[in-house]
Amino acid sequence: MDTAKVKRGLPEVAGYKHRERGARDRESLFTCAAFILLRSSVLRFRPSPQTPINMKTLVYLVYFASACALAFAQQNKNANASAPPITPAEVTASSAADPWLGSWVLNVAKTRINPGPAPKGETRTYTSTASGERATYDETQADGKRVYSTSTYRFDGQDAKVVGDPDSHTHAIKRTSPRSIASVIKKDGKVVRTATREVSADGKILTVEFKGTNAKGQPIIEEKWVFDRRDEPWLGTWELNAVKSRIAPSAKPKFDFRTFTPTAGGEHAVYVTIESDGKPTRSECNIVYNGTDQPVVAGEPGETLAFTRASARALAFTNKQNGKVVSTGTRTVSADGKVLTVTVKHVERGEEVWVLERRAADMAQTNLAAAIKAAVATHWHAINGGITATVDRQHTADISVFLADVEPRMLMNSPAWLAMLPRWQGAKANWTLRDVEVQPLGAAAAAASFYMDGSVRWADGRVDSRPRRVTEIWVNENGTWKEAHHHDSVFTANPKPAAQ
Repeated sequence: MDTAKVKRGLPEVAGYKHRERGARDRESLFTCAAFILLRSSVLRFRPSPQTPINMKTLVYLVYFASACALAFAQQNKNANASAPPITPAEVTASSAADPWLGSWVLNVAKTRINPGPAPKGETRTYTSTASGERATYDETQADGKRVYSTSTYRFDGQDAKVVGDPDSHTHAIKRTSPRSIASVIKKDGKVVRTATREVSADGKILTVEFKGTNAKGQPIIEEKWVFDRRDEPWLGTWELNAVKSRIAPSAKPKFDFRTFTPTAGGEHAVYVTIESDGKPTRSECNIVYNGTDQPVVAGEPGETLAFTRASARALAFTNKQNGKVVSTGTRTVSADGKVLTVTVKHVERGEEVWVLERRAADMAQTNLAAAIKAAVATHWHAINGGITATVDRQHTADISVFLADVEPRMLMNSPAWLAMLPRWQGAKANWTLRDVEVQPLGAAAAAASFYMDGSVRWADGRVDSRPRRVTEIWVNENGTWKEAHHHDSVFTANPKPAAQ
């Protein structure tokens, strides 16, 4: 894999990270046959064995699969927990009002926790939304376990739900000064600790202090978390502009996304692309800015990347395979923070220039999420009621599903799909959806995830009442939200705690 390929990326759905669902997604995923049954009974099929999947739809599917690979596979993750990557421009604009807005990385050396142990690291981000301030916390505990949580709140002293944190269920926050807040943290309705958050006068240090009891119920002697601000201009999510780029035809992808999120001493980079031949690829790398070679996960055998700072707006990199340099280059952000230029000098094929544009945080994501939830509710109401016209209107022409016991991806009109229809005709469903959560994938697509309880009655009278975990990709076609992809998994136990 060359560096150009490695540099291609897609947001982790900005942390489309599931804390509660992550544990479940470590189980073997196999698609629920009931979904196929239901779709087959209400859809008007247009058999076409050679129907190709639309590439735009496919990139949404790869986008979602990448998100699942990064986020669902980690224990104790919570769906839709992560806010879109904050841009440097947003940090600058909003910090004037609230200096803590932006991304922060735990300075473990300066942090004091007694009794311990202290975590290995944490990245937290504060963003301003229409619903209030949103905080996301990505912690690596002392034992290496990743814990991801989020909360949206107002500074009114009212309890706001914390999603994904087993040690706190709500917190109530009030401003105490222009640079500080105070919080009351509860678990199961009882106060377990209080906290203060304060930003230094120069805006570079965030200090969080706790009092009360820790996660083990021990009295806190001292607990002071110290964070350093991270606002490098390349952090965030980027999309390739193929027209403005200068790339060898054989290497130019159909779609290309990447995301860079802060870590202690560097960043976590995720690269996903649809190659020129339609093949989806994905890789990731934990990058540090000290010039040391770091392995590329899912890259070529023996592939590494090494980065150093070249300036305040640029990084220099070296790409190797089995210790041999295959390319070098720079990653530079424009002065306005909107364009990322990756110049790659390949040992074998010369220089390429990749021009990427920032994908802005979706300011309308609240409205988008509401629209998707309404579409999902309408869709499954129609499925339960066998309302053919409604279900048909809510599907794209090339909708696909993941069906593990047939093939990795199956189009609705494929021969494999059509061959299964006789098995599922005449089914009736009675599903109840819960915990519907939406992750915007830009302005024209979104991933919806939820659980289903209920049952489906087969044509032969058998009843399947196993609960299901569902993920769907929805795209906006001429102002109408339609389902482009569906992944449905059966699980035998539901470890999700009761709603708090």
